[in-house]
Amino acid sequence: MRVALVLRSGGEYRPEHAQFLTGQLREQGHEPLILTDMQVPGCDTAPLRYKWAGWWSCMNIFEPSVKGDLLYMDLDTRLTGDISDIAARRTLTMLDDFYKPGRLQFGVMYLPEWTRNETWERFHEQHISVFRGPGEFMHSIWKDRAKTWQAVLPGQIVSYKCHVMLDSTKRNHVGNGFVPENARVCCFHGKPRPWMVPPLRFAA
Repeated sequence: MRVALVLRSGGEYRPEHAQFLTGQLREQGHEPLILTDMQVPGCDTAPLRYKWAGWWSCMNIFEPSVKGDLLYMDLDTRLTGDISDIAARRTLTMLDDFYKPGRLQFGVMYLPEWTRNETWERFHEQHISVFRGPGEFMHSIWKDRAKTWQAVLPGQIVSYKCHVMLDSTKRNHVGNGFVPENARVCCFHGKPRPWMVPPLRFAA
């Protein structure tokens, strides 16, 4: 499976963060492609054609020079198990917001080429000032047509803050300090980043 990652210079993400996730994906036989304006030794890269600020740089995955169906992952994603079921998807699949169910989010997506083409045709730079992020923009297009990972593969994609981190003071946080047994992917979606916490622990 071809997996797209995006690394833009000028922010907190560095080549080593892309290299780590690339290594995890290659261990499972997948083909990571990093869209970037930086040098990432040992990784397959393609030019980041549009240098939109912040998370909007991820909209480059819809640019027409990127061909074929793609699995997309944010760089603050960690594999915690075999992602064969996730890679086997062939229809548009996005995250259901961990805090606001019913809202599509961007962090892990299976994107058939036709959906990327339609998204690109409907995207304009002025959307950057209208929507709070690319997830909100994607929700505006695909809210009635996209499947969610939580619905089709329950428990396989989890949130670090909600399902792993031990913090009973926060609403919707049910973690006990360990990665849930069936989890294949852990999304950090904000602070802390994966490199800010101790190595993930798995229940015996």
